[in-house]
Amino acid sequence: MEPTEFATFQKDASIGLVRLVKTAKTLSSGDIAFNKSLDAEFSTALDTANGKVLGLINDLVRNATDGSDIKFENFEDADSVETRWSVISEVVDFLLEKADMCMDEYTGTVKRGVMQTTATASNYKSARTEKRTAEGRKAFNKSLHMAKPQLQFKKPLSPLDSGPHKPRLEKKPYAIKSLEEALVPIVVDGREKYPHPYLDEISQYRFPDRVRKEAEPIQYKPFESTSAIFVDSPETLQEMVQELLKAEEIAVDLEHHDYRSYIGLVCLMQISTRDQDWIIDTLKLRDELEVLNEVFANPGIVKVFHGAFMDIIWLQRDLNLYVVGLFDTYDAARSLGFTGHSLAFLLKKYINFDADKSYQLADWRVRPIPQEMLDYARSDTHFLLYIYDNMRNELIGKTNAEEEDKIETVQNNSKETCLKTYDTEPYDSVNGSGSRGWLSILKHNLVNFTDEQFAVFKAVHAWRDRVAREEDDSPNFIMSKNYLLGFTRQMPIDAAAALSVANTPLLRSRLADLVSTIKEAKANPVPFSSVHHLLGATGKYWAPQAKDVKNEGGEELNIMPMLGAGDAGAKTEESQFWGSTFGGSRWEVKDLVNGVNDISLALPLPNLTAAVLENSDGRETLPPIPRADYIKDREVKSETPDIIVIKKLGGRKRKLQDVAEDLQHDDESDADPNSPSSQAAGIVSGNDVEEEEDEDEGEAVQLSKLDKRAARKAEKKRKKEEAKRKSAKEDVDFQEQEEGEFQAFDYTSAPSIMNAKREGESKAFDGSKKYDGGPKGMRARRREREGKSSTMKA
Repeated sequence: MEPTEFATFQKDASIGLVRLVKTAKTLSSGDIAFNKSLDAEFSTALDTANGKVLGLINDLVRNATDGSDIKFENFEDADSVETRWSVISEVVDFLLEKADMCMDEYTGTVKRGVMQTTATASNYKSARTEKRTAEGRKAFNKSLHMAKPQLQFKKPLSPLDSGPHKPRLEKKPYAIKSLEEALVPIVVDGREKYPHPYLDEISQYRFPDRVRKEAEPIQYKPFESTSAIFVDSPETLQEMVQELLKAEEIAVDLEHHDYRSYIGLVCLMQISTRDQDWIIDTLKLRDELEVLNEVFANPGIVKVFHGAFMDIIWLQRDLNLYVVGLFDTYDAARSLGFTGHSLAFLLKKYINFDADKSYQLADWRVRPIPQEMLDYARSDTHFLLYIYDNMRNELIGKTNAEEEDKIETVQNNSKETCLKTYDTEPYDSVNGSGSRGWLSILKHNLVNFTDEQFAVFKAVHAWRDRVAREEDDSPNFIMSKNYLLGFTRQMPIDAAAALSVANTPLLRSRLADLVSTIKEAKANPVPFSSVHHLLGATGKYWAPQAKDVKNEGGEELNIMPMLGAGDAGAKTEESQFWGSTFGGSRWEVKDLVNGVNDISLALPLPNLTAAVLENSDGRETLPPIPRADYIKDREVKSETPDIIVIKKLGGRKRKLQDVAEDLQHDDESDADPNSPSSQAAGIVSGNDVEEEEDEDEGEAVQLSKLDKRAARKAEKKRKKEEAKRKSAKEDVDFQEQEEGEFQAFDYTSAPSIMNAKREGESKAFDGSKKYDGGPKGMRARRREREGKSSTMKA
């Protein structure tokens, strides 16, 4: 394919993909289940389309996996696509790998048919370019059923335990305060809690002096020429501890799993020194790892983590380990003002290593662990000490007498992280607070419920949490968020309706309990308005204020917007005013600015193209408005405006014919010097005017007023012509001046501009005087007498 043809193909494919995504999003935004139950024909057509799409997906995935070691089995239904999404991810990775190889061959980076097997010391290959083994792909199968490791623990943590978590330390090395004195419970917010066992030790800790001195970064050993020691026995563990006690700095990282466990599990721990990497099986050695406090609580050893906030909690909860002397490279990156704070950013900046996070969501419970997963885990700590050396030097270099001590800042922030403690989190069924509460779902999904739906939502959410604790699984494994909202909207009260919402093995086993919970909640509605004050705090829900209807102060209405600050373009799923409307339970805000959605079905607007707007003379005009049927044949009246004459100010009523003669008389008076108006304006001498007596005194008065009006008009015309002549003379003078010699402006003889009196300026208006001939006020309106009306007076 030629480059130009490929560019056209790429453009067309991108446009088609965008349209496909928009269409799918529009369809998914509607209440499909409701419309299926409403229209049997629509339900049949949708099922047919679903079958065709599913067959197309199977064909595409099967064709994409040809030539690979990926074994693909057809998706049976939409649920299987969701549960086996890892297969799609694996196929996409395989296709991207093939695309990378083709691009390298096309650009000449790699010769055709030859694989590049070497990597420079400064640029390592990403794990994504390597084919995953069958064991590696197995780690992404979320439907994988394996024996739960927590069943083999000697001292497991029970998800049903809602009391305060007490540290299970048996001894406390490097103690300033004894273990017994440190574990005296205290009351915090009305609830008993145990303090941090190493509170005093961490509070008094300071980095060793070597951390505050610049030193040449110690180069890491090549990744390919080294290997990690896998620690899965007490003997290997003791050997590792003895080696770690000799180090001045160690790098630590954890791999965690929380999908098939309510509390979560630490599955692996990686530790690196300057010379060696270790990978510890924390599932097998869970009850023996407390011995690592000899290293982690040692104030002489700096523990380097990246983003240690959750790692500190997990170490306490699962392994009884407490860190004293933390250096968090995440806090260091923030103190240095880097544009990125992730470990991948630091690896790229200092090592030029492209980190691959494809295994970040893998199931780390898999045993034996595939080699590619071990390499991925080891890369997180292998280079971390070299990064620490560079960041320490930069922190020292940016510290001076005028600025804060950046090393001190990192130390204080790291100490705050170390002082975090793990505690059990009881379920709040009333307010929905906490990381597992129902309030977070409402805030992040912007849903709107009826009172019955809200009661069902709270009840099903509490049911899901209870079952997750009993099964020791995550709430999302028991019931996904989409299924939870589906049960809320449809509120099924029988087994068949409930299975139409979600049909998983675990839900089928507890179907009767779930249906009973929904029935009871539906019979006891809970006002959804009772949580509006909690949702309004996010700024994404409409909440009227106290003075919303009438504004006495004249200020604008104080109404909270539906969109929060910084949420430009955010959409609500349902109308906050109208609620759910017929035909769907969501209210979608149309994007009319960018033309994303077509509103032709909503309003019969004409096509406003350039050709329609262009007139014959080149001017643009709007298209004619179509005339309704009942006025199509109506005679169009002449648009010539009727002349309406009102009473002249200070005069008498006059006929239309008299007004026309006066106007003609005014026009002739401008040309005839012997006219009365010309005489009144001083155009002719007073000796040439003969006074005539008028028999009607009223007509004489009226003539006098007409003469005055004509005089004013003539004077105004004279001043206008004089101004034109003066302007023309100035233009001629200016042109002659430019053609001749330039003359500077004389400021001394120029007239004043600031205090100059305007031409024709009159005195200020005096409101105390009465002016003759001025407009009169409106006559007092007669009040209508009770029982009568003159509105339709004949």
